[in-house]
Amino acid sequence: MSNLSVALRSRWSDTAIQARDVYVSPWARTLFLVFAAYLVLPIYDVPLAGLSLSAPILFFIAVEIFLKPQRLLWRRYFGWMAIAYLFWLGLLMSLAGNALQGSAIPFTSADSITLIRFAYWVLAFLITLIVVANGGFHIQLTVILGLAVLALAALRLYEALIWDKWGAWTSPRLMTQNSYGVQFSAFSPYALWLALTMKGSRRWIVGAAVLLMWLAIAGNGSRSSWIAGGIATTIFLLLYALSQRRRQVWMLALFVSIFRHCPVYSPNLGHRTDQRAVRYS
Repeated sequence: MSNLSVALRSRWSDTAIQARDVYVSPWARTLFLVFAAYLVLPIYDVPLAGLSLSAPILFFIAVEIFLKPQRLLWRRYFGWMAIAYLFWLGLLMSLAGNALQGSAIPFTSADSITLIRFAYWVLAFLITLIVVANGGFHIQLTVILGLAVLALAALRLYEALIWDKWGAWTSPRLMTQNSYGVQFSAFSPYALWLALTMKGSRRWIVGAAVLLMWLAIAGNGSRSSWIAGGIATTIFLLLYALSQRRRQVWMLALFVSIFRHCPVYSPNLGHRTDQRAVRYS
């Protein structure tokens, strides 16, 4: 190993160590993993209050981070904070512009609740930045997201088998069809990462689960998730191919492409999926 590579490795290591300006306790890391899993599986809310379960979880994480006597280097996160702030400021400016122009749609309490919810997610974005930048648990977080989206696929298949909620226009019970589609579009690449990184028999088990997940995505009938999931999978495979053994990844990419373009049929899925595809074309 050359002296230059040793020097670069040492410099990068020192930079990574210096970058952690906040201590994230194991308890806070565990809460954040639960928070991440719930984002993939947002099925139940807080009883009676109608709040997302992510809200109280995020509250305890915020208490752990902000109320402890430790110095937070805000300049590290200033760029991302500015983006989040400008996003919420844009909502307020849009509201003010509609009011000045005499919009026929009055401002209601539901609109104020929407603004509060957006402010909450801006705070969630900031806390996520701090925890992920300092927690040192990227692999655990990726594994949790991958397992959670596979669990989501299992729930979708459960609805199909038990309640016959399979295909387009069937109104699933646990989540809406589009909600399932959004979750699959955002988090399905994490399950594929699990299949690629597992060793031995676990790789085959997770690989079979990924095939079932794609079956659930196809049978869910959300056209937007077909497109978004396909794009996300393609981008993930391209990035993975650049960092790993390319021959295996390109073979996998070819298999994924063939699988995604093959029709998937069941007693109720055939004509519903075909109708979706015809309407989309």
